[in-house]
Amino acid sequence: SLTALHNVYYTLYPDGRETMTLFVNIQENAQMSQIFEFDLKLTPEPASAYDDTVFETDYKVAVLDYATGTWGGARPVGQGVYLVGRNGMAAYGVDTVSANATVPQVSKDTEVYDSFAFVTL
Repeated sequence: SLTALHNVYYTLYPDGRETMTLFVNIQENAQMSQIFEFDLKLTPEPASAYDDTVFETDYKVAVLDYATGTWGGARPVGQGVYLVGRNGMAAYGVDTVSANATVPQVSKDTEVYDSFAFVTL
């Protein structure tokens, strides 16, 4: 279950892919905050009986190197790369933390809520 999440953001990629990105502050059984990007899969309601498989969709997860119970936001800036705001501004990829990669960032001492310049992809 989720305790807190922030800033659902819609993206239309040049190839026509549509996604929704959100910042998950706290999720059960997760030690760090995370970014989720879900592919939109709009499906007409079937006329006959159906099960939960109609909701299956592709998604990406980027685990952050910190946990926060309040605010935060993320915007995709490329396939699987996100500009994240909370403890400063930083760029994370889907494997940044697990690969122990350096996180490009602007001052972790400056807390930001969700102040992003919009980038057309």
